[in-house]
Order: sequence, then structure tokens, then C-alpha cells
Amino acid sequence: MAEMEAKLRVIIDDRIEKLDLPSGIPPTVEELHNIVKDTFGISTEFSLQYFDVEFEDYFTLHNNDLIKHKGTIKDTIILSGRSTTERCQSWPKQFPIPQFAYETEMYLERGNEDYKKNGTLLTTSKIKPDILEKLAETVYTYTAYPSGSQISDVAEALVNKYPCLKEPGSFAGYYGWQQSLKYKMSNYRTKLRGYGVPEVLCNALKRKNPADKKSAKNIQDEFHRITMVHLESKFMSKLDEYTPRLLNLFHSKGGTMGLRLQAILLKTPSNPDINMTRDVIIRCLMMYLGESTDQLLKEYDDADEDSVSQDLAVQSLKIYNIKAKTSEDPDIGIVVDGVKILTALGNFPRACSLLVGLAYAVNLAYPKKLRYTR
Repeated sequence: MAEMEAKLRVIIDDRIEKLDLPSGIPPTVEELHNIVKDTFGISTEFSLQYFDVEFEDYFTLHNNDLIKHKGTIKDTIILSGRSTTERCQSWPKQFPIPQFAYETEMYLERGNEDYKKNGTLLTTSKIKPDILEKLAETVYTYTAYPSGSQISDVAEALVNKYPCLKEPGSFAGYYGWQQSLKYKMSNYRTKLRGYGVPEVLCNALKRKNPADKKSAKNIQDEFHRITMVHLESKFMSKLDEYTPRLLNLFHSKGGTMGLRLQAILLKTPSNPDINMTRDVIIRCLMMYLGESTDQLLKEYDDADEDSVSQDLAVQSLKIYNIKAKTSEDPDIGIVVDGVKILTALGNFPRACSLLVGLAYAVNLAYPKKLRYTR
């Protein structure tokens, strides 16, 4: 292997990078560690883990024979010390499911009763945010950065206590809960960073590359892993393919609907670029299908920052578009549970494609009022 060129997929916090090794995988872990450190400019202390296909989880890398060409490794930060605000509890053998809000507990109790009687599984859209929030808070009492196996422990404990939460089609019954909790923990750390919590704030500042905007790429990679489809290129190519026929349909529509469609179409410049055309097509299509863009998109035109932040904080799942007089380029992104998940996406169509990918990647419930365009 040392004499053959190799490539590795390297996960560095919220980044995914490709590492080219012209001379092959080095013979020692120390050499590989130094290459990763120098190539990606990592200044903090870290250890390497490799992805084990058999267990579908990451393990500490002790021997480079455990990794192969096109394998995946990731770095794990080594904290130099702990502050008095950090947790000191070790991970439990049996994860304790916390008490949820009163309404959630009552809903789950009835769900378990129905499950025992007739095997009915519970619809979770009403209670999922509360469950994930309480689970994240409890996980954080042990660790801010749970491993894949630890998140699996939590999801398994959840469905063991509340079997009505099992998911049809999932081998173990909790794969979707694993993915949702994984993303919720990232979301929770983001919220804590906003509050200035030292541990997560320190890690974010140490690991962040200002020029790197890989979050959207992570979503596309995960979507491709699940569906084997290249998200953004497929979305845009299909949208472009149907654009001529959709435009003919919109222009031919009469009555009240036709007037509404024309109001959107007339806002289009005489020589629109491809992204503007895609934007108009999506808005018209939603109108044609009887759905409101307000259910998908929140637009802020020169609103003050505090008002925007307060409004975004109560949004469960939306694309946002913030236009400010001080900047020519709007800030377009996606907010989930009141937290900006993806930012600086550039345009509305791209945000739509990434929202689809995000829903797949972390098993998000798509807005019910957008059942035709999802």
C-alpha cells in the first residue's frame, strides 16, 4: 500500500475534505497524523479515528493497516483541561431518558397504551421538538460531543421506554431518531455558543476556517450517501428541464389564478439569469399547486437585526432571505428550530434543493402545508 497512491476522506469538525497521498498510506499513525495536521492547518491537539465498516462506527486508529484507499478518518479534539462549568459524569451504562413536558408525557403514555393493544405507532410531529431538546440537554450533562455509538445508546433507550416511537422500515426501529439527535446535538452546541459557553465556543473558534463553507457540502454528501443521487445538480437539471413547459402552463392560466401567476411573472427582469428564472418557476409552481411561499420562505427587507433574530427564533423549518441596505448580496439560508443551520446559500433555488437534502439527511419532518412541493 505504501507504494500505491491513496486517497482518504477526512472529517474535520463540520468540514469534509479529500486527502491525496501520492506515496500511499504512510506506515505509521504518527506520520498520517502529521500529514493531516499540516495539510489542513489543524493547530489543536487531536487523535485520529477510522470508520469501521463492520460496526458502522468510528474507532481510535492504532494501526494504519485498519484503513484502506478511499476510507474515512476523522480527527477528535483533545481538550487540555476542564473548566468548572463542564461536565464530570462518565457515560452511563444505561442512558436515563429524561422527563419531558407534561403534554408530551401524556401523549407518550397514550401512545404506549395503543401500541400494547394493537401495535399502533405514534405520529411524532407534535412532540419531537420537545423530545429532542430534552435528550440533547441530558446528553450534554455527559458530553458535548457524543460519539455515534453513544447517540445510538440514547435512541435505543428512547424506543425501549416508548416503543410507540419505533419507526417502520428501520431495522432496529430508531435509525431516524439517531440521525435527528445527531443533528440536534450540533444545533444545541450552536445555541450554547451563542450563549458564550466556554467549551463549545472554544472548540468552534479553534476549528473554524473563515474561508471554508462546507456545511452545504456535508448535506449534499449525506444525501448522496442515502440516495446515490447528486442533490444540487439533479435538482437544478430537472427544474431547468421542465421550465419551458411550466412557463407555458403558467402563462396560459386564466381567472384569479392566472392573475396571481402573472403578478409573479411580471416581476421578472427582461433578461433574467438562470437563478432568477428558477426562483420565479418555484414561486409560480407553489402558487399553482395552491401553496403559499410564506410557509416555506421568510423574507426580511431592511428589517433591524434584533427583529429578524427574534422572528427567526420561533421558526421551526424555513428558508430565510435577509436583505439589508448595507449589503448588495442578501443572506439566504435555512433555519431549523430557531437556529440558522445553513447560511450564505446565495439564492432561493439552491436553498430549496438543500432543504430537501437536509430533510433526508437528518430525517426532518417537512411542513405539512407544503405536501405538494416537498
